[in-house]
Amino acid sequence: MTTEPEQKESLASVQQKEVEVEGNEDNPADARESAVQDLLSLKEQRSTNDLLDLLNDKLLDIEPEFQREFIWDEKKQAKFIDSLLKGLPVPNLTLAKDYRQEKLFIVDGKQRIMTVSHFMRSKSSEGRSYKNLKFLQNSNGQFPNIKDIHESIRGKMIQDIDASKFDKVGRYIFPTTILIFNQKNPDHQKRIYTIFQRLNEEGIKLNPQEIRHGVYGGEFMKSLTTLRNHKDVKKIWKLPRNNRPERFKYEELILRFFAFYDEWQKERFAYPGNLRQFLNDYIMQNQFITSTDIEKKAAVFLSAVQFISAIYASEELKDIKAKIHWEALVIAIAMNLESIRGAGSKNIQILKDNFRQDILGGSQADWGGILKRQAVKKRQEKSIQAFQA
Repeated sequence: MTTEPEQKESLASVQQKEVEVEGNEDNPADARESAVQDLLSLKEQRSTNDLLDLLNDKLLDIEPEFQREFIWDEKKQAKFIDSLLKGLPVPNLTLAKDYRQEKLFIVDGKQRIMTVSHFMRSKSSEGRSYKNLKFLQNSNGQFPNIKDIHESIRGKMIQDIDASKFDKVGRYIFPTTILIFNQKNPDHQKRIYTIFQRLNEEGIKLNPQEIRHGVYGGEFMKSLTTLRNHKDVKKIWKLPRNNRPERFKYEELILRFFAFYDEWQKERFAYPGNLRQFLNDYIMQNQFITSTDIEKKAAVFLSAVQFISAIYASEELKDIKAKIHWEALVIAIAMNLESIRGAGSKNIQILKDNFRQDILGGSQADWGGILKRQAVKKRQEKSIQAFQA
């Protein structure tokens, strides 16, 4: 268990070691070397135009798979632009970068940066036309007609906004904190995760998987989204075709499969009973695995998914709703696939009935909390046994 002093250290240590950017100009190598040893915090002032330049040059990572989707409603977008036009103070942006790389990623402020980006790209003036309708797209680019928005934009269409308003938003200065860390240092990873989590404790909170995408990014993390978009995965989970934000719900389910499947390959099932920490530790250990290892993991998962698709009718899949049941089913199939692949339809039906009776219909009241160690172990163990030919 983390002690109170350790919890304070994750944020307080950053604050105590703040360094002005100018302080490292004489010897930038010293700053980079220090970053290997401890996490640094640099204070900067970034204008909207600066941030857009970083986005255009692909030096600021704001891709959807990196964090949560853009989820601000139109009222919130409009009020934020109104705040910038009025020169009101807005919350600090927090960015981070590995000391070996130039690219920055967002720890806190994605919704703000996306809003100003969508607004500025919707500008139309002096022969330049931006047809990006991501800003206020549900209203076709019309600002809401609400009292606390300035009359110069209230109720107006984006194309009718005076060019000077775009210029003013472009000049707005955001106070910005840049955290420099060593991405391969587990202690740095944990501290960035803590910072990410605490900065998002107000407003629309990030869920644990959104935070993991922000902190433990890499090819393995991206592979979760690739798998989520696979046609066979979409088929069995009946994923919606619209753009409703899912906030990495299915990526986390795939990550749970990998973590628990690997746990069953060990001599002792050592899941500690804390799912969040279990998944954090797993992704940290596997963040930089090779592309070959990623492909092997994906093949195991997809083989199980494709087999489920082959043996379960669409109506049968409707009965499997809870994450814990999907998790147990895919793990059970993956663990037994070689032995049941050639089983006849009658035998397959018996195995499916076993699973339905023991997991979907069985009483699990005496197992403890559904994510506690004993409950998870029993549920997955019974699922694996149910599909043993």
